[in-house]
Amino acid sequence: MYYIIKLAGINMVKHISIIFVFIILLGGCNSRQVDESAMHCIDFQDGSRQFVEPTLSKYVSALKYTPIETRDSVLLGEIGAHFFADDSLMFFVSGQMQRCIHLFSRDGKYIKDIGAKGNGPGEYIAVRTMSIIPDINVLMVEGGWNILYYSINNGKCISKCNLHSFFDTSKDVVKYFKGKEHISHNMHFGNFIHHNNSIYATAGDNTTLDQFVIKMNNDFSVDTIVTMRQTTLGVGMPKVAVSQLYTYNNNIHIIHGLNDTVYTWTNDKLHPHIAFDYGNILSLATMPQIRKTHPFFSPNTRPLSTKVASLITSSNDIFLETDYFIIGTIFLPKDYVIENDLRPQSHFIYDKLTRTTKLLKYPEDDYFAGFTNDIDGGMPFWPTKHIGNKLYQFVDAGTFIEMSEKYNSPRMKEIAATLTENSNPVMIEATLK
Repeated sequence: MYYIIKLAGINMVKHISIIFVFIILLGGCNSRQVDESAMHCIDFQDGSRQFVEPTLSKYVSALKYTPIETRDSVLLGEIGAHFFADDSLMFFVSGQMQRCIHLFSRDGKYIKDIGAKGNGPGEYIAVRTMSIIPDINVLMVEGGWNILYYSINNGKCISKCNLHSFFDTSKDVVKYFKGKEHISHNMHFGNFIHHNNSIYATAGDNTTLDQFVIKMNNDFSVDTIVTMRQTTLGVGMPKVAVSQLYTYNNNIHIIHGLNDTVYTWTNDKLHPHIAFDYGNILSLATMPQIRKTHPFFSPNTRPLSTKVASLITSSNDIFLETDYFIIGTIFLPKDYVIENDLRPQSHFIYDKLTRTTKLLKYPEDDYFAGFTNDIDGGMPFWPTKHIGNKLYQFVDAGTFIEMSEKYNSPRMKEIAATLTENSNPVMIEATLK
């Protein structure tokens, strides 16, 4: 049975919450401890005028480099989807081939392969997100509405679930490409997470633009569906911009598809946790207010990405929250970038203690930005995962070798001497203070 919770008043909640944020900002800046009960506001309007080169030692106490074991049969190249299970296991998929899922220990040693790419029984078309059911040692893999269960013990598929069965499929459209029939599903899937013995997933309706957060049991029977307020069109395509899930502080958090609010799931309800304030910068958050009257926002108009600011929130992109900071990547409108001498795609950091937002300054002779490594003098650090009190970054072998020659980290130089251009990536692990 489906339980529907309508959040009809969520627009009012957002505006009230943003007002509340500014009251907190006026009175709470002198505290030396982060008040997680107060909503955070990431101010991109003011933040886009301020640049910072954050030092790693401000937040991190130790740094560790671990080469991922290289075998002829397990060449990762650029890492695509990846997932960590507690403190022992890592699951990697090659960015290009996605031939199978490779299981490694946390010290970088290869263990086994799991599953295979294909259209046959027990195979996946692609890997977007992964999660694990620890009690039964099962890996769940999602590649676009199909979730497959794989045994971690033997790497074989146990069962398969099609998430389309949860929704009305009467709005799906059959299309033909190169003589083959393809179904264009009306429902668009975000990502899923297994957490506290439940499965959470997000989805969006391309026709009504409604969004949903779905709580399921381990057998994928539906426990609760929360309907969120309508969203806007995705950038450059007539599709809903679907919400994304992440875990922090033992809670499920939802980045709304409008990219203006992060909610916390508590007692089967959504509570505002983070607000994104774009000021007068045109953004996805302002599009619903003018979309009906402005011809630019026609569903057939593309690309929108050069015209509006948006947080990058696809399943493989970085939006990462710790006790100390929130980091992510934002697209800025083309005109705004040119006028303010900015990069269209910029990393940002929000410091929870000072409640300030700043863009990361790119070194003139580097092609990426990150925390300045003042711990051992190594390359800039920009994490892709946050597990417990650890942050993780993966660097392909060629880049790692190049960076070891440029920076003066003895450990980087030591590891680089053991690598070739064809080696698997190196994992950099940072321990938070």
